[in-house]
Amino acid sequence: MQSEVGTASIVVGKKIKEARKKKKLTIEDLASKSGLSVAHLSRLENGRKSPTITTLEKIALALDVPIVYFFSVL
Repeated sequence: MQSEVGTASIVVGKKIKEARKKKKLTIEDLASKSGLSVAHLSRLENGRKSPTITTLEKIALALDVPIVYFFSVL
């Protein structure tokens, strides 16, 4: 059974990917805009890594979305 923390990481990762695709950005584009590596973003989008608040801030700024966007229900 998956933990709530694991489930939250998956949901947040899906929201990151959703926002990136809505902006028509590649993962490489987002990496460049956010200062994060492609590998790190890939792990986040696939729910294999939990983002810190600082990381979410960087992604939110790069995607021009409020940070709460990542916590809204899919």
